[in-house]
Amino acid sequence: MSQAIQSDRLESRALAAGMAVPVLYFASVVAGAMAYPGFSFSRQFASELGSPGAPHPWILNSGIIGVGLAAIISALGFRRALLRRAALATPTRWFSAIVAMFGIAIVMAGIFPHPDWRHAGFGLSFPIIGGPAVLAAALWKREDCRVLRRYLLVTNVLMIVTIVAFVGATHSPVVGLCQLLYTVAAIPWIGVAAWVLRSSGGAAAAC
Repeated sequence: MSQAIQSDRLESRALAAGMAVPVLYFASVVAGAMAYPGFSFSRQFASELGSPGAPHPWILNSGIIGVGLAAIISALGFRRALLRRAALATPTRWFSAIVAMFGIAIVMAGIFPHPDWRHAGFGLSFPIIGGPAVLAAALWKREDCRVLRRYLLVTNVLMIVTIVAFVGATHSPVVGLCQLLYTVAAIPWIGVAAWVLRSSGGAAAAC
């Protein structure tokens, strides 16, 4: 097997890990909630599913560790796939770093369940709020990526709106709902972007 073919396969598998990020995340949350009688998506944080007081905290915690590992792996695939598509180098490096930091923070969230202070992952997940815009910037010169760029920019606006609502609802009875809306905006785009890049070919391929 040639080195090029082997490298392409590694890229494809790394992007497949990115596609798995939203699937693993929402599957973990739903499975954790099903094992937690009386859990309210409206009133409670998703992190409470993995807290010591939850009936089966291992469900969420092991699941989100998997999410974090998948994100870390995908960062490598994103970097190579974007550079092969003649994406702008600087935002490509920023984007792959943002996704990797997000993955590290999510792994920490699973290893150190709420309310451990390390559950927040030292803030490493915060840059993901600008992730879609940075990816759109990396693809700015690719005219054939207009649809993906628009999707990313709309997603970024939704992320900002929903996180503002989430922060504002911290002490309200709908804090869980606001968090859920934020995650619906903030998680799936990683899988969508990975799928688009994995489905297309090399540097001349359309997005």
